[in-house]
Amino acid sequence: MSDLKTKILELLSSPQMVSFSTITEDGSPWVRYVVGAVDEALHFVFCTFTDSRKVAQIEADPRVHIAAGGDG
Repeated sequence: MSDLKTKILELLSSPQMVSFSTITEDGSPWVRYVVGAVDEALHFVFCTFTDSRKVAQIEADPRVHIAAGGDG
């Protein structure tokens, strides 16, 4: 396993609050907090309503950004 993957899994293998950014219809960033985690394949997962604004934004433009911190 790569050193970067190991660091990501150490930080996000249990649920963490992260900033999650999507792109709005007019091309602006929309940042909100979500609680999620990554699996061994580095898929980030979190719960939300299927009719939420963020789901519509992801469907329209799947480019997203996740920023997570650490305690070290």
